[in-house]
Amino acid sequence: MAEKVITNEPEANNFFLHPTQDVNSKSIMSSAQPTIDSLKLNGNGLHRDLPPRKFQTGLFDCFTDIPTCLCAACCGPCLFHRTYHVLNRPNPNELNDDEWVGGTCLAYCLVGSCTGIGAWFWSFLRRGAIREKYNIDGNTRMDLVLTCCCAPCTLAQEDIEVRKLEKERILEYQRSQQSVANQTL
Repeated sequence: MAEKVITNEPEANNFFLHPTQDVNSKSIMSSAQPTIDSLKLNGNGLHRDLPPRKFQTGLFDCFTDIPTCLCAACCGPCLFHRTYHVLNRPNPNELNDDEWVGGTCLAYCLVGSCTGIGAWFWSFLRRGAIREKYNIDGNTRMDLVLTCCCAPCTLAQEDIEVRKLEKERILEYQRSQQSVANQTL
């Protein structure tokens, strides 16, 4: 019976490495928050190239954005639609966050009224998708608890976070386009 040889080579034992550890060195990258310049999408439209980070917006930071806070408290489906629209807009380099009512809003209301928990479950799934897209730390259990117990706050947190990150990404895109234009002149 052959024995498995474990070496000290980082490449051989990389299964157990933390995702932010450099395979070719023993050091771990700093856990500092990414800068605006580092918010670039990889080929799948995900921010997976960044080290995992926390939400920049706290769960109760919705009170700093009163219109979003009121919308989350009084008309969650409208806020859900706006965030969905920002995440899935047709032109990723333009941000129109003025759309409040549409098919997603109506579907959210319909699913919520017909199933009782369908809208909550949809919010739960979307929170996981947001965390995956922007490489935000967290876990499924916490998403489940937060969307169940603090639904308006999570809707507001997600909306503020997504709009902030997308605005930063668009600014970076515009800067890079301006840089390319300046180089061609």
